[in-house]
Amino acid sequence: METKEQIEARLLGYIEELCNIKKQDDYKSLSKYDCLKVKIARYIWEYARLVFPKGIRIKNDERNVVCHVCDCGVEINSFACDFVENFVYDPKKGNPIHYIVKVLKQKICHAGSENDKLEKRRGIRLSENKDDRSVDKRYRELVKICKKEDKDIKSPGVAEWLASHTKTSLSEIKDLISAHSIDFDDGKGIPSFEKIIAEIIYKKYDEDLEKKYKNFFSKIEQCYLSLQNRTKEFVSALITFNLLKEFEKCKESRVFIADLLSPYSFVEKSMLDSWKEEKGLGDQKDIAIKFKPCLSEASAESVASRTVKNFLDKLKKPVE
Repeated sequence: METKEQIEARLLGYIEELCNIKKQDDYKSLSKYDCLKVKIARYIWEYARLVFPKGIRIKNDERNVVCHVCDCGVEINSFACDFVENFVYDPKKGNPIHYIVKVLKQKICHAGSENDKLEKRRGIRLSENKDDRSVDKRYRELVKICKKEDKDIKSPGVAEWLASHTKTSLSEIKDLISAHSIDFDDGKGIPSFEKIIAEIIYKKYDEDLEKKYKNFFSKIEQCYLSLQNRTKEFVSALITFNLLKEFEKCKESRVFIADLLSPYSFVEKSMLDSWKEEKGLGDQKDIAIKFKPCLSEASAESVASRTVKNFLDKLKKPVE
């Protein structure tokens, strides 16, 4: 296992490479940029675990609480992505490692404080952030309330019961439940992305099409974030490829679909940008070899197919 000093040195080296790449035009299309994104995100994670091995102790509503790194994966991943996208080196601001430590501490403390509030209160307060990335978190909070009372969130009357026990409106609760109620199982085993998207488009829902897509993408996002970091880049490429191949068959414009997909971390951004500009995607074997060069021509297709199948199997499991 690498030491704190070794990881600091690696991060500084990757950050220097990142700054040099950003001097080039259209740097986001470079494969080296994508590799650096993955490496920097990985080492920010490793660094957080080494800098805060026992967590951070804070006072939350007069209670002493320990905030652990392992409880704030979404927050750290989000910071790592923002850092790569927006970082510009400024010598006047000193060592970028100091900035990373400062933000990591803020993220861990904030996540720990929010998690403690959820544990402490029986009527758990839902997240105030209403954007699409918070949908899964708010739904899990509702599920947690129901479990304490031995209730099934999808049973008749439970939505009304939740509305009376939280500060959340009945309409919002129904929207959150609906967002996690798409039936991905057609009774014939694990469905394909083709069947899932066809179901979203043609099955009768009360929501408009854009909302259906966002619900589906949010479910993929939650499933993707639960994967091990070392598998995410490969899975991201295959998810993106399969989704875009199916959306090519739909009547929706590419700009519309690309705008809906772009906020999510499971999307391979360079592939999405190429597709938006109506460039070819190639086939699944090409994608597999590009993002996992160790694969042989003979094994690439089977490995890719098995990876997609396993992800879809995980996707259709109920949210806990």
